Amino acid sequence: MPVYGDYNIANVLAAIGTALHFEYHIEDIIGVLPQLESPEGRFQVIEGPNNQKVILDYTRTPVALIRLVEEVKKMEYNQLIVMIAGIGIRDFNKMPKMARTIEGKADEIIVTVDHPGYHDPNVIVDQVMTGFSNPSASNIHRAPTRTEGVLKSLSLGKPNDVILLTSGCINGAQLVKGNEIPHSDEEIIASYYASLSNIS
Repeated sequence: MPVYGDYNIANVLAAIGTALHFEYHIEDIIGVLPQLESPEGRFQVIEGPNNQKVILDYTRTPVALIRLVEEVKKMEYNQLIVMIAGIGIRDFNKMPKMARTIEGKADEIIVTVDHPGYHDPNVIVDQVMTGFSNPSASNIHRAPTRTEGVLKSLSLGKPNDVILLTSGCINGAQLVKGNEIPHSDEEIIASYYASLSNIS
């Protein structure tokens, strides 16, 4: 079944147990498992070209990020690219913790912004960057908008890489100066990969 992550697998097993309890036949259950889809924004896997995998997981706490990366590292890949974000409408003091959590655990790190609100996005990125022991490292990249962050993450991807996009939202918008600006990671990813196929 196309489901990743121990917690997602545990949920599927619970659903299978429930179905058996209600006297569905195991053969019928097994027959539909390949049709399952990753839950939106929770270890949601998008298959890219050249065996790339993009994972959308809207985790936004250090503890959840650690657990997520542990699950991702169980997969086979060449390079792990991780995007983290400072959330402008939340506590600024928590932002550096995401940097400290991911430092040394990914080959490339992109620092971006979610929901800047009324804050300068570059100030938010600066705040996240204070969590790195070496913020000037060549594998740490800045992106002042989530759109730029997603595109930068994708541009760094090579064959057999995993690109992990964290934080974000699933309500289809970014909150900027009191306005809801339409945004979709999935649409950006689809458009990016489509542009690659048009070039080739």
